[in-house]
Amino acid sequence: MRIHSITIKNFRGVVERTISFTADGVTVIVGPNEIGKSSIPEGFEALLSTAHDSKSKEIIRLKPVDRDVGPEVEADLSLGDYRFVYRKRWIKNAETLLTITEPTHRQLTGRDAHDKVRELLDQNLDRPLFDALRFVQGTAVSQHGVVGSSSLMKALDLASSAESAEPDAGNSLIEAIEAEFERYYTSRGAPRSDWSTLTKNLQEARGALQRAEARLVDVEQLGDEFTAVSERIANSEIRLIDAQVERDSFSAALQAISDIERRLEDARRTVELSNERYQKSSRDAEHRKSLIASHDDEERRTAILREKATIDSTEVGLLADEVSGLRERVETFSSLYDDAKAAVEVAKREVERRDANVAVELLGNRVRDFDEAAKLRISATQIIEENSLITPKARKALDDAVSRVISAVAVRKASQPSVRVEALASLTLQVDDQSMTLAESESQEWGVDGSLRILLDNTALIEVSAPTDLDASEELIAAQTHLRATFEKLGLDSEDPKRDFEERFERVTTATYDLKAAERQQRSALNDLTPEKLKAKLANALALVASSSSSDESLDVESAEQALQGAEVQLAMCEKNLSAAQKQLSAAEGRVNDARTQAARSEGELGQAEQGLSRVSEALRSARELVSDDQVAEQLELSLEDLRDQEIALSGLLDERNSLDPETVTAAVLNIDARLTRIGEEFESDRSRREQITGELRAIGALDLQAELNRCKDEEATLSRQHADLERRARAAKLLFEVFSRHREEARVNRARPFSDEVNRLGRFVFGATASFEVDPANFTVVARTAEGTTVPFEQLSTGTKEQVSVIAALACAILVNPVGLDGDAGAPVILDDVLGFTDPDRLKRLGPVFAEASKAAQIILLTASPERYESIGEATFVRL
Repeated sequence: MRIHSITIKNFRGVVERTISFTADGVTVIVGPNEIGKSSIPEGFEALLSTAHDSKSKEIIRLKPVDRDVGPEVEADLSLGDYRFVYRKRWIKNAETLLTITEPTHRQLTGRDAHDKVRELLDQNLDRPLFDALRFVQGTAVSQHGVVGSSSLMKALDLASSAESAEPDAGNSLIEAIEAEFERYYTSRGAPRSDWSTLTKNLQEARGALQRAEARLVDVEQLGDEFTAVSERIANSEIRLIDAQVERDSFSAALQAISDIERRLEDARRTVELSNERYQKSSRDAEHRKSLIASHDDEERRTAILREKATIDSTEVGLLADEVSGLRERVETFSSLYDDAKAAVEVAKREVERRDANVAVELLGNRVRDFDEAAKLRISATQIIEENSLITPKARKALDDAVSRVISAVAVRKASQPSVRVEALASLTLQVDDQSMTLAESESQEWGVDGSLRILLDNTALIEVSAPTDLDASEELIAAQTHLRATFEKLGLDSEDPKRDFEERFERVTTATYDLKAAERQQRSALNDLTPEKLKAKLANALALVASSSSSDESLDVESAEQALQGAEVQLAMCEKNLSAAQKQLSAAEGRVNDARTQAARSEGELGQAEQGLSRVSEALRSARELVSDDQVAEQLELSLEDLRDQEIALSGLLDERNSLDPETVTAAVLNIDARLTRIGEEFESDRSRREQITGELRAIGALDLQAELNRCKDEEATLSRQHADLERRARAAKLLFEVFSRHREEARVNRARPFSDEVNRLGRFVFGATASFEVDPANFTVVARTAEGTTVPFEQLSTGTKEQVSVIAALACAILVNPVGLDGDAGAPVILDDVLGFTDPDRLKRLGPVFAEASKAAQIILLTASPERYESIGEATFVRL
């Protein structure tokens, strides 16, 4: 199939647009986002698949939101032996129109037209291939499955010299083998449910047999266990009596140990009380000692601070006298500075007035240069805009159109026979309906287009006929039509378009040069200013000159600047003297402030020290009134003697307790108690087990265990035979299936090899001569890429690389389906919408030859908002929306 043109009308945001495509080659549709590029393939898909009376949500979404009209799509297509124009309109005035021009003219409407196109598509279009060779904008980067394409399979069979890459195609034997295999196994090779059920039943029968055998053994074991448990119960009763007697022998020792522990506890509490009294006496003694030491420290600190406060007060008075003298000095220098500053301002105004006189002339010249350049720029811009179509590219298009006409004329003449007549004497001729005379030795030649009739002096009639070369004639007409369209598009004089184009091109060239010259002149006039700032600066200079009241013109600019420099030197000297005096005053004021701060701090510290001394003295006096220093020392000595006496008594009780060896007695009693607990638990456990065994023996006595055992043996033998027979048949079916599957896989690998070779050939254009690609023969997808010795699975490649590999695989498929030299409209067009967005410039450049290779065999349509992606494609037709 080949798409010659598509027209969409009232389609979402597109009012009407027609796009023509190159039948064999690359057509790049270029336009900004949201201009309707993706609507072209979307509308084409709706045209082929959706009836005009459809009310589906997909069709409703195609309707413009701002107009009450129905979306419409028309396509000019070639499909096998057919050439036809197919048009549909949905929703509003819905209709379908089909006009077939080849092989015979025919026109259909409505459902008949829709059904006829569906019939043509089913007969001549490989739908899986058509779907696989399209990438839709916004979809995830992935490889389209082409394994369902019959066209590709036939091409691969031809390339691999095999009648079929599927040896089991239509083979009932393999179908029977697969059916037999599926009787026993699932698609994953696991046993089916009936086999699993039989296996489960056999396992259950074997388990039942084992359990029946085990129950007979269990009866004997239960009898032995009943005797052993009865003996352990009797033994436990004797051991319990012995342990209890041993426990009673420790009662007296435990009572003595309990008594001594109570006395020890009382002695420990007495020692703690004595220790608390001693600690309190120690704290009181330390507190009295601390009060006396604090009083002595505060007396010494107060005397030192009193002396320091006197010294600081004296220093404040001396520094205050120094500050008063420095203030008078600063006032004197400040008055001199103000006089010098006023003199500088007078000199500056004089310099500005004289500078303004000079600036008025210079700025005026710059403004005039800028205005003249602006006029020249407007004139040049107008010429360029009026001739916006007259470009080097338009010149090439014009030359190409003229060359095409010349070439078509040459081909037309070359395909025609000609008749030449040379007059041996004066001769009158009538050529068709035109009469003419040839002088002696004069000759004339005519080309024969269909037929030619020449009458010689009414004495001889010459008739010549020749077939018309329709292709050459149609090409000549098309070339002339294209040339006229080029003249009209460029607005050229029809009498002498070539001269008109060259004159207008010369005017554009001159205007371009004038425009650049005007821009340079404007930049030179402005320098570092804007036009507004330049004119404002001139206005300011004029205003300054006009406002000056000075009439002294004896000084020039240089004299005025010298006078200004002298005034500025005098001002700087006054400023220096004033600054030095101010610094001296500031330093003196700082020192006096520091001295006052220090004096205040000293007074404050002295006051705090006197208050502290008063507080400590009062606290020491109050403490001595309550308890004297001698009484504090006496209480400390008495509490220490009492503490020592109580500790001696406690030590005697500890010796008495140790003589009773309480740890050994306690350990022995605990061990006997644990033994009694353990023996009692064993006794209860054995008695419970004996009762349980008695119940089990009574229950077993009511069963016929031997008959159950015989039944289980018979059932196990029957299921074993059935399982062995089923397993033997399943293994045979699996072996046969695996042998045929292996041969079929080898055939699939052979079929996939030409596709893999083509992908590797194209892939090396992009990824380098050492790159290779692994293709899965089952679904014809690239599963891994190897580059520079490193193999990376397809899913782990970057988004850009996966997209590049997917495009290469699609182009390889298109090449294989329509190899060079075969029917030119085989297969399906490659339609790629906004692909290679993640591809770097270097890879895009390498992809150019890949598209060029594919365009020799297939029609390639690319839609993009970034035409630079496809700049590297040599022979590509760019259509800009």
